[in-house]
Amino acid sequence: NYQISYTGTGSPKQVTVTGGAFTLTGLGAGTYSAFSITNNGCVGSANTSVTLNNPPTPTLVFSTSANPSTCSGTNGSISFTTTNLPNATYTINYTGAGSPKQVTVTNNAFTLTGLAAGSYSAFSITNNACTGSLNTSVSLSDPATPTLVFSTSANPSTCSGTNGSISFTTNLPNGTYQLNYTGAGNPKQVTVTSGTFSLTGLAAGAYSAFSISNNGCTGSSSPTVTLAEPPTPTLMFSTSV
Repeated sequence: NYQISYTGTGSPKQVTVTGGAFTLTGLGAGTYSAFSITNNGCVGSANTSVTLNNPPTPTLVFSTSANPSTCSGTNGSISFTTTNLPNATYTINYTGAGSPKQVTVTNNAFTLTGLAAGSYSAFSITNNACTGSLNTSVSLSDPATPTLVFSTSANPSTCSGTNGSISFTTNLPNGTYQLNYTGAGNPKQVTVTSGTFSLTGLAAGAYSAFSISNNGCTGSSSPTVTLAEPPTPTLMFSTSV
């Protein structure tokens, strides 16, 4: 064993010469130079300068995001591109629900999945003790909550009839939905066309607490709509002969 001195962190160190060679180990990143070693009072030196570098730091770049498909859903996602991360599974830390999570890098890209609506930021990932970070903030949102706005109503056309109706405007896409409410016949299917629909087949009575759901999101409307039967004919005795 010999002692080697040099310019750089950790000098001097012990080295073991075997077969005319030795390795200076236990070095961090930095520059090392002015190597010298002594044997029997004779000093050998090498003025070579050697620079050691840390592994490349991972990079994270935001790519795209996808909102949850349902209210209170957890299938939202955020996608990234990356460098200096070989294909493998890593732990990503971030500020937001569910941190940390496992992600799989494939061809310099990965997707953070299983996310609910909310704000996500301060992403970081580590490989070989080198940490890459991204301070971007990404917000995921639930689908739009349905709106229900009372428009018009029509009374039944006959006594004890069931052709009354109540009409609404809404932000729902065209389609068929179930409308819940307080009143006779609840619930009923309604068809939305161009932002409007009518609740039909109604008898005289009071109807209220309307609600409709889409993608797990429920919209409601609280007015009370009262439908009335036509006026009942009156008969009054006049004279007799």
